Amino acid sequence: GMSTPLALDTRPSTMGSPWILRRYLITEYLRWLLFCLIGFDAIYIVLDLLTDKAPTFLKYHVGFTTVFRYSLYALPEFLQYMIPPSALIAMMIAISGLARRNEITAILAGGVGRRSIVAPMGFVALIFCLFQFSLSEYVVPEANVQKNYIMNVEVKGQAPVSDRRNHWFFVDGGFLRIGVIDRHGEEVTLHDVLFLKAADSGHPAIRVEGSAARWEPTTQTWTLYDSRRAMMDSSGLMHIVR
Repeated sequence: GMSTPLALDTRPSTMGSPWILRRYLITEYLRWLLFCLIGFDAIYIVLDLLTDKAPTFLKYHVGFTTVFRYSLYALPEFLQYMIPPSALIAMMIAISGLARRNEITAILAGGVGRRSIVAPMGFVALIFCLFQFSLSEYVVPEANVQKNYIMNVEVKGQAPVSDRRNHWFFVDGGFLRIGVIDRHGEEVTLHDVLFLKAADSGHPAIRVEGSAARWEPTTQTWTLYDSRRAMMDSSGLMHIVR
């Protein structure tokens, strides 16, 4: 009898398609994340210079190079503040863009789950969270020292007195971290203040942070600036109070 020839499947394998999809999603998310970070940091620095630092720079006739160096050393602190909102907003923009172009529908029709769409973006966001932690622990204190040196010594002509290392203290049953300590006579300013206290019987966990704390010699008290207090209630929800 006659033999029937076998039909060979010459279509390319689709084993690499998940990786292609993940690379595409990561690229789309990174594009918006970097856009948000650069945009927010640029707005933050411009507003800080125009509203807060401009009178001081004009009073002491500061040149462009000094202003540029000050802004460069101020950038890490702004960057650590902008990473969380930028990660969230970038994910919302990226997903809405995929939905607007009907790409999510095509991905779901190809048998890919919703978690596989969000997981690559979440992985990148996790990496940026780790980067934010390293930035706040190791880069920001050193950058703030240089920033304060430019403002206090090079601009205002004060004596260069500062301590530039992270300090951890055990205070009132919790841990107090101080990024930079500036001392000018009786005036003491603490930068990048963070207080952590674990939950105990009848008291929830406490997290208090502020950009600076200043000692008032006249009242013998500390004043915390730009403070944020996070507390967790009995239901497990965290509340942030400014």
